[in-house]
Formats: sequence, C-alpha cells, structure tokens
Amino acid sequence: MFSVRADTGKDQLNGTYHTVGGFVNVGLQLENLLSAESPFTMPEPIFKSPRNLARLLTRKVRRNWHPPTAVLNTRMEIEGLKLFAARSIPDDCITWPQTGGNPLPNVAAYWLQPSPMSLAELQSAKKILVSFTVISNSTSDPGRVGLGDSTTYAQYVDGSPLFPAGSAAVGTHTFELTPGQFATEVDVFIIQIQALSPSGIVCYANAEVQFYR
Repeated sequence: MFSVRADTGKDQLNGTYHTVGGFVNVGLQLENLLSAESPFTMPEPIFKSPRNLARLLTRKVRRNWHPPTAVLNTRMEIEGLKLFAARSIPDDCITWPQTGGNPLPNVAAYWLQPSPMSLAELQSAKKILVSFTVISNSTSDPGRVGLGDSTTYAQYVDGSPLFPAGSAAVGTHTFELTPGQFATEVDVFIIQIQALSPSGIVCYANAEVQFYR
C-alpha cells in the first residue's frame, strides 16, 4: 500500500542528481458512497477485486449471433467449401400494411438478382449464407428473412434467427439458412414479420445470399 523509492542519475544539464519519492496505493470504489461507506478501500489483486472478477462472472452472457461475412467465408474455406453462386437484392424500404391484395400480408418479397436459383442448385448447396443490413425499422414485432418461391408462395426460413422489433434491429445481420429444406426453386428474398397484421417500415441494404458446396 505504501512505497518509497530513491533514484540517482546524471545528465549533461544537471549533472548528478538524486530523487526520493513516496507513493500511496489506495483502492477507490465510488459505489460505496451509495451505502454511506468510505469509497477508499485496501488495494486487492485484480482477480480478487469484487469490481472485476465477481462482476464479470455474474454478467449476462452476450453471444455474437451475426459474425461478419469475412469470418464466415474464411470458415467455409477451412471446411473445404467453395462459393458457386450468389444472388443480390436491391436496397429498398418495406411498408406494412401492404396494399395490392398480397395473399401473405406479413411477408414482403423481392426478386433475386440476376436470376432464380433452381431446385437442383439448391439441393447441391452445403452452406447458404445470408447477410443484410437494417438501416431503420419502425415495426413493433420481430421478423426474419429467408428465400421464397413466388409461384407456390413457399417460404424457406429455417436457420434464420429473429431480428428484433424497432430500432434494436438496426445493424448488419449474417447467418446460415438450413440446407436441405427446399422443395421448389427460389426466386425471391423474403422478409417475414411475426404478426398477422404488422405495421411500420423496414429499410434494408446490402442484402446478399451466397451458396457454397
């Protein structure tokens, strides 16, 4: 807690010099003031301090469910998989409730560019990587994204985690769709809100689907 140090040295300006110093090491916990206790405490090793180890051990676990695309691509290469197809989706904003007689009022669909993915291509894929960025979101219900068939209204969202409602969804989301779930070709990227009659606006950008085998 207390230490004293004496130093001696020499330089061209001052010649030989001597320094004597004393130091006091005192722990400071400002939260003690809330309970009318002294904020000054005896110093402790970092792994004994209640402000460090105990707090970290009881902190809620936070997992990164949306690692960057570059990280996932590297993992694909390690697994020996190669990218064989990719589809992009134009940036857009979706407004709910929708008009025009949409038979699926909680689902918005956008064409895959430049072309659909055939069933044979889908069935050969070992990994399907989806990434998109939510720019803004005013819906009051969570949602998920996936692929769909505009002819049969089939929706393929297995493996897609829910993105939060409202502004909590803002950011980039990256995940893997479950391969082997497809029974038709897919020609649309879908956003599915978990409500029968959703309301609000979702704006997204940089949506892309990558297929590996």
